[in-house]
Amino acid sequence: MMVSGAELETVLDAAVAGVSRVAELIASLPDEDRQKAFDAAGRSYFRTAVELGYSEEQALGWSLSLLTKLRSEILTRLLLAGQPAA
Repeated sequence: MMVSGAELETVLDAAVAGVSRVAELIASLPDEDRQKAFDAAGRSYFRTAVELGYSEEQALGWSLSLLTKLRSEILTRLLLAGQPAA
């Protein structure tokens, strides 16, 4: 799927902006479900980048960058809520 530069930027900006909402949802899950949800988010970020025309290497780099931000936000939310950040 080929998209224009403007469309690509819009989709990627939306994904980055949505990290806080995804972090909020994952942090609200029971401990045993958080890792599965985190992994699913990573697969989704990667798949989105590939579908937008990025190479797998580029998509991996982009998705790992988002996952780093996501993990940080999840841990912050858990710590602020007084929950274990396992």
